[in-house]
Amino acid sequence: MSPRDARGVGTGTGALVLDHALARWRRTRSARGADGAGGPDHVTERATGDGLEALARRLDDGGCAFGRVSAARVEYLTRAYERLETKLNAILMAVTGTFLSTLAGLLLYYVRGASH
Repeated sequence: MSPRDARGVGTGTGALVLDHALARWRRTRSARGADGAGGPDHVTERATGDGLEALARRLDDGGCAFGRVSAARVEYLTRAYERLETKLNAILMAVTGTFLSTLAGLLLYYVRGASH
């Protein structure tokens, strides 16, 4: 488990990697902003501070694209599994019904005396 600072925010390697990624993102945004191609650089918090908490809240609320795609694929797989399970249950019930009706027919045949 990573160590935490006074606010309870992680300061381990994951937070450091995120801090470096946010710093690179800030540099590219400010470089675009200096060229006039992008907006102003409004991200000034360190990743181990309020910026990381805001990012975590935003990703928890809206979800990241990878998470949404993964959830959609898992949902599709779950539905496909349920459809397959329903079809298998129908087949098994048909086979069991056929077996039981044949067994009942044979039982009646032998109980009545099987006169040939």
